[in-house]
Amino acid sequence: MNSDFLRESCVENLFEAKMAEKNGANVIELCSKLEFDGLTPDKSVIKHCQSELNSPIKVMIRPRKGDFEYSAKELDVIKSQIEYCLNHGIHNIVFGAIKNGKLDLKTISEVSEFSKKLNITVHKAIDYSSDILDDVENLKNVENVTSILSSGQQKTAFEGVECLLKMKKSCGKRINLIPAGKITANNVDQLHEILGLRHYHGRKIVSLK
Repeated sequence: MNSDFLRESCVENLFEAKMAEKNGANVIELCSKLEFDGLTPDKSVIKHCQSELNSPIKVMIRPRKGDFEYSAKELDVIKSQIEYCLNHGIHNIVFGAIKNGKLDLKTISEVSEFSKKLNITVHKAIDYSSDILDDVENLKNVENVTSILSSGQQKTAFEGVECLLKMKKSCGKRINLIPAGKITANNVDQLHEILGLRHYHGRKIVSLK
């Protein structure tokens, strides 16, 4: 297995998390409802994975399916989910918000301030932006944002390589760009030859069996 980059496996439960770790995943992202592109996982899944895994864990913070524009009431729910993570030893969360066709930097900044020292990965909500490179630049000013997850505004990372290469240049050393979108154990090496990044994400990036 190529050790030039990190493999981030997206899982829904403790069994999948253990299998991913056993089969070479370097980072585990916990979600629920992947048929809706991932929602916040159950508290019990977070708790058990935190106590039983050795790999770094990221927790998806997304309270409902649908768009990424959140009301004040929904933001309260988001903060309560983050607070649970803060109180249970989680160091990394995944979050994103969109408003008027671009990243909602006000909400993302508010979440960043509330999250204290948690590292934030801005998820594929950014792929819905009307000016993705401008949003990348703006995220550099949000202190806790350490990574961006993107398929380059396409259905797959391979289809989005042109955009991803532009994003890579814009991210520089400040933000870790993590490609996603149909990346598997069978094609990640090929994608790495094109992009030369240090981190890749996928549901099937390692075997879960």
